[in-house]
Amino acid sequence: MALLKFNINIPVHVKLTEHGQNILNDYYTGYGYLKVPELDGYYKFQMHELMNIFGRHHNMGFDVPFENNEIVFVK
Repeated sequence: MALLKFNINIPVHVKLTEHGQNILNDYYTGYGYLKVPELDGYYKFQMHELMNIFGRHHNMGFDVPFENNEIVFVK
């Protein structure tokens, strides 16, 4: 078995679906802040931030917040 280790502070990138964009907008409404996409429509988060914002929205049978349900790790 191969182990994969990563630090939850590393940056990750996701493309948001419309549902994901709504979750993000609702999250930041109380802070008076709007996060915008970076390169090619990808949003950049630290992994722990991504889990905090979207974690409770990942359930079987529901709309997914990320396109193709993918999280991109950049070396």
